[in-house]
Amino acid sequence: MSKRISQLAPRSPVQSIQDILDRLHNMLETSFSITTLNTFNVFVEGWSDVKYLERAVELARNHLREELLAATDNYGAQTEIALLTVGSPRDPSRGGADRLADLAEQIKSYQDVLESFFVFFIFDHDEQGVNACNRVRTSGYRTGQHTTTLNPQKPLEKANYSVKHEKVIEDLLSLEIQQKFFDNCPNRTCKVTYKDGKITRFQ
Repeated sequence: MSKRISQLAPRSPVQSIQDILDRLHNMLETSFSITTLNTFNVFVEGWSDVKYLERAVELARNHLREELLAATDNYGAQTEIALLTVGSPRDPSRGGADRLADLAEQIKSYQDVLESFFVFFIFDHDEQGVNACNRVRTSGYRTGQHTTTLNPQKPLEKANYSVKHEKVIEDLLSLEIQQKFFDNCPNRTCKVTYKDGKITRFQ
């Protein structure tokens, strides 16, 4: 009798791969203002970070003839790594370390089920970025394979290494380059540190 009753009980409908994909893309767009997802995806904290990386890709293409974002998927097809960031429902331009960690936590279950896309999360090496990266690791991501903080081991020529702790992506660039960037992108905002009337750091 109990067996017959269990057979008559309503069952949850089996979700198709397309159903799961639709839910994923809806979540990405409505919660994080993300409208695209490639096979390989690198996420950073904000749009300025994306622009810095895009500029590095452009320079490598023009001067070294290298395609830094070129990749090959598991089937041998040529594809491109997507450079992405997160937004907020009310402000697509507002991301940050905590929002990036939120995305990592919410996207993990989809990644485990679909196994059709890969993600890598890059955080600034400041207190907020390190804490957010630790959150991501507790969700099952591995350092170096899925996430990292910008904690360079060796100084780069002309980089702003007057900052000894809590490095952010801007510290990998000279102040001159950053000044030109903000002069040409008046709609971008950042925190500027002055010493003796001179700019010493962009954040």
